[in-house]
Amino acid sequence: MSNQPITFNTGAFRVLNVLGIACLSYFFLEGVPVFNTQIASELIPIQGVIDKNPSGQLSSTLFLIRQHYSFFPVELSSVPFLLFFIFSFIGIIYLIISLKKWSNISWLFTFSGILLWLAIILVKNAEQPIETFYEVLFSQWIWLGIISLFLLTIFFSNTLCLFLLQLGHSPTKKESQKKWLILFGFYAVNLIFSFGHLIYNFQTKTYIPSFVFWVSSILLGLYQQHKKQVEQTLFFGLAFLSMSTALLMLYTSNDPGIRAIETWALISQIIMLVLFPLFIIRNFNGLIKLNLPIYKVVDKPQILPTYILFIGVLILGSAFVFALNGGAYHQMTAAKYNADGELAQILKDPFLAEINYKQGLIHSKLNAKSNTSLARIAYQENKIEELAYYLSTSQVKFPNEKTAIALSTIYQNENHLFESLFALQSAHQKMPESIEIITQLAHTFEKLNQSDSSVYYYQKAFEYDPESTLTRANFLYIIAKYTKNTILPDTDQATHDPAILANLWAICIQRNQRMGSKSIESTFKPRADVRDLAMIYNSIPYFKDKQNSLPIHEMAKDTKILSLFPEIKLAEAMQDYFHEDPLSSLEKIALYIDVQPMDQTQGLQSLLDFWHQASLIPVTSPKISNKLEAKSAVKKYPFQLNTLKNAIPFLNKKEAYDASLAALRWNKEVPDFYPLYAFRALEIGEIEYAKEAMNSLKKINPTLFQLNLKPFESQLAAAIQRQKF
Repeated sequence: MSNQPITFNTGAFRVLNVLGIACLSYFFLEGVPVFNTQIASELIPIQGVIDKNPSGQLSSTLFLIRQHYSFFPVELSSVPFLLFFIFSFIGIIYLIISLKKWSNISWLFTFSGILLWLAIILVKNAEQPIETFYEVLFSQWIWLGIISLFLLTIFFSNTLCLFLLQLGHSPTKKESQKKWLILFGFYAVNLIFSFGHLIYNFQTKTYIPSFVFWVSSILLGLYQQHKKQVEQTLFFGLAFLSMSTALLMLYTSNDPGIRAIETWALISQIIMLVLFPLFIIRNFNGLIKLNLPIYKVVDKPQILPTYILFIGVLILGSAFVFALNGGAYHQMTAAKYNADGELAQILKDPFLAEINYKQGLIHSKLNAKSNTSLARIAYQENKIEELAYYLSTSQVKFPNEKTAIALSTIYQNENHLFESLFALQSAHQKMPESIEIITQLAHTFEKLNQSDSSVYYYQKAFEYDPESTLTRANFLYIIAKYTKNTILPDTDQATHDPAILANLWAICIQRNQRMGSKSIESTFKPRADVRDLAMIYNSIPYFKDKQNSLPIHEMAKDTKILSLFPEIKLAEAMQDYFHEDPLSSLEKIALYIDVQPMDQTQGLQSLLDFWHQASLIPVTSPKISNKLEAKSAVKKYPFQLNTLKNAIPFLNKKEAYDASLAALRWNKEVPDFYPLYAFRALEIGEIEYAKEAMNSLKKINPTLFQLNLKPFESQLAAAIQRQKF
């Protein structure tokens, strides 16, 4: 490693390299969109057999998860503007230093000029809020950045040609010429393809984007200037302003600005590719014949000076731009207004923001940034027609899946399902492999009750991306709801995706089959998300007692969960039943029914009746020899008469009373529970309740009443006698 100390210019060069890499990263990864999408999940109820016994089977509600996409406006960020101000300020300092050295004026005059400029801005906007000062300052700085970008692209338009000239130089003249032909040929073909794609929308991917060449030319040019150890302040100043402007455009997804940079860079490089060989031949023809390394002396021409090249690029490039109807100029102007508009929005000035965005539309009618930004303002002001118009316009030339989904969602929210479908079909033609668009098409067809088309698109989305949890969960959803005999896809047994598991377990319950998936851990903490809650709900009838008891009671205390999924109360009751606590289950189901509308209680009442009757089916009484076994037996078999009789002697009086009362309260049509309760009531002094129970028994079964009358009268007398003390 070099032991030379890091100078100020070296540090600046490294910062500019980082900025260049950041620009490339945002170019390929894309910046922050105006609208973004997120997964939206819906609960779809279906029926499935969740329990069986000798008397029949119980069909109850299960929940499937259907997923699609919704949209939301992305919150504006001041970060790109802060970065722009910081790096532009550094660039301006470099330019001031360069200007001072060139003009040889004093610092006093320099600072006086700067202060005068600031004073003029402040005086002209004295009655305006401070935000106006920021907007005016930014507007001037962004123009300075655009001009710097324009000039630096010209100054460094020859750097790639110089690099190829150096790269192709070989020990022999013939080999050098061969390499130059290959390298410059490849470069030329790539520029032609890139030009065709950018200007004429050629559908090809076999090219390197011109933006990559632009950043490469800037960084190569800076490296060459830094390596020469000559005056660098002018180029560093232009580079900081150019890179910060480009980064701002990329970060904010200002598409007309990005296209303008690409277009101007492409034009400059094409012209330079034509002029550079002529320049080399005119100045260094003799050296070429001798196969000397002319790349070392290119900056020292003997006949035509280097600046002639740059003047040629400037004149021909400007003519080229206006021959194309001034496309790059109008795009960059639109980008400038877009940046002004976004800053105005950040500074809470929507009126000025709207004016700037509409100014951007004057220069570039179909640019996506202006249209989507105006759509965001319309969204915030709830102007639905304007919102739909701007979103639709933004899709004409630059289709984007997020914007297409936003447009279709707006139509759906307004109950214009066919318009929503047409918008998605148009987007699908332009982006046929977009999983988001295909999924949204499937969802929209289902909304229109076109189940065949819906199933087709859900399957298509899964085939395109079988590894996606969303497409897999939706594929399981259509199997459960529409294509019940379809073979299940291979599923990772270790998957933890709640939507996949909820749908998979629902299918298994429908088909009465088992899968190797693991049950939910008792430590699982659900989010206020229907996917988690449906997974919990379906896991209970699927695993039954094979799954550890979940703390559903604690989950239901979360008001967000309870309001989102009130069935969590029913899930708790189901869990109690499958974990052999039928009385608690029935109590909770009854309470749940009480708070439901009358038209929604039929299925719940069937559930209650089935499990109630199942608890009355005679079973062999378990062996009971102590209190623990007695309590366990009463919990498991609360309505089994023999079990209660065998358990009561081991229980204390209060526990025995509660057990007999529960049995009678739930089974008033069963005569045997009346004397059982009456005797327990006498034991704890509830004489009136005991008498009431015996009177009821007398009405429904006189024979059993007579059999228990004498023992009852005997215990009644004893109870009365106890109360005297």
